[in-house]
This record gives sequence, structure tokens and C-alpha cells, in this order.
Amino acid sequence: MRGFRSPKRHTGAAVLGYHNVCLDRSGSPTADASLAVTAKQLRRHIWLLRKLGFTIVPLGEIVAELGHQNRVDGMAALTFDDSLVGVHDVALPILAELDAPATIFATTSEFGVEPAWWAGAERSMTLEELTAVVSNGHTVGSHTASHRSLVELSDPDLASELRDSKQFLEHLVGTSVDLLAYPSGHHDPRVRQAAQDAGYIAAFTFLNGRVLSSDDIHRLPRLNMGAHSTVARFAYHLIRGPGTWPDHQLNAVGAD
Repeated sequence: MRGFRSPKRHTGAAVLGYHNVCLDRSGSPTADASLAVTAKQLRRHIWLLRKLGFTIVPLGEIVAELGHQNRVDGMAALTFDDSLVGVHDVALPILAELDAPATIFATTSEFGVEPAWWAGAERSMTLEELTAVVSNGHTVGSHTASHRSLVELSDPDLASELRDSKQFLEHLVGTSVDLLAYPSGHHDPRVRQAAQDAGYIAAFTFLNGRVLSSDDIHRLPRLNMGAHSTVARFAYHLIRGPGTWPDHQLNAVGAD
């Protein structure tokens, strides 16, 4: 698209946080409509990332560089929360066509049904659909067992949410599951420590910003993607410097 020029250097990495993907906006609206992107939007986002000089990599590659205190400038990753069926039906063929890896953060209490935490949303993937996503080269991360706000749980319930989801997914996919997305982005020092104790090497919030090597690896930011993510708006967020974002390293984020 005319008018966009890639800066010589991007500081930090851009991690995109999606939920659902739909074919278009002409169908019956669902509760997740504002957090869904269309197939056309997803294609344009991937195109724009590359047009502006970002390299799309598996999320684990960014995390590995952060773990070694290396810079992650110019890297980008795609993530999808809640493992909704539109990611399997609509996004998966696009990701394959455009050779773009992704991470799906799955909640393990329910498969193939309307999410209990999101009345009216499109159903979640079945176990078979989630396994198919992995077999197509994508990564699965944990979105906890039941999607409850972690900051509101007792210590035993918090540990169970993190441990049970991790163990379930590892048994399902046959590999280590060590990436976490906090449900609704809620976290505090106790939650972050529990995530680390449960064996997660990195955890992601939903506070907009650029990922930097100086960030706390258990409270990393993502760009919140949805129906509002026009090409012009997305381009602005990709081009703007990390220092222009409000402080995303908040010590605690809850429902209030």
C-alpha cells in the first residue's frame, strides 16, 4: 500500500494478540465480533508487518532471545486467545498460505462448546481441531484451565489453574507447554510468581506495547487486535516508538 515506508530500525518486538477470525462481517453478529478480525484483515496485517520490515517468527523464538537478554528488534509474532473455531476454520489456511507461524493460547476446561466465560461467542475448537492446528506447525500455549481471573483465586486454586492446563496440553501435543497468556490480562506479583513456579518461562498480558529485552518476562505486552485494527491504525502502532506507549509494565492488573 502506498504511503507506508519502513523505518530503518524497529526497536523491540511486536506481539499481536488476536481472538477470533471470521470470513467477513456479513453474517449474524456474535458476542466476540469486536474482538474478531476478518480474513481480509488478517491477510493485510501479515502483509503490513512484512512491508514495514518485521520478521514473523514463532513466539518461542522471541521468548528464547529474551531469556538470553538479547534484543528482539524487528521481530513479530501472532497469537490467538481462547482457541475459537474461527482460528481453525478461517485463519489456519491463511497462515499456511502466507507461511506465518502462530501460537494458540487454549483454555482446557471446555472444547467444542460456547465458552463459559463468554456468552454468545463462537464455540471453541474441539480437541481434534486443536491437534490439527499443532500438526500444521503452530504452537499451543496455556490460557489456564477455566479462564477465571487469576488475581481473584486462592493460592491452591491459582496453582491448579496453571498446573492442570499445562499438564493437559503437554499430554495432548506431546511437547513442553511453557508459554502462558493471562485470562483477560489480569496479573499481579503473586500470579506472576505462581506462573513461574508452575514452569512457564514467559507470560503475556493484554496491555498494548512493544516487547523489549528489559521487560519482565512474566508480564509481556501484546497489541490488542480486533475489528478496530484498520491498516492505518495498525501501521501507526507498528511505526511508533516504544517510548510513546503508556507504561505497560504495571505491577498489577485486575477487573477493576
